[in-house]
Amino acid sequence: MRIQTEDPGSAADRERETRAIGMLTRTIEKLTELQSQSDDTKTSSAKVSSGSHSDEDEAVRLRLEIAERILRLRERNIS
Repeated sequence: MRIQTEDPGSAADRERETRAIGMLTRTIEKLTELQSQSDDTKTSSAKVSSGSHSDEDEAVRLRLEIAERILRLRERNIS
């Protein structure tokens, strides 16, 4: 949780935070798309193919990456 101060930070800090949020948004959109494709694959076939399994692995990897980025952003904002 960020403690509000009078100083909003430098323009460069705000720009970095804006870019980081944009990257997180794009990553979440990719995850949503991968999940949708995975769900479509599962419903169209009772058998899970090796391609959909790699998509699930990619989705898990991206979720972990998002969580790590959020933690780093929170740590920067707290200090």
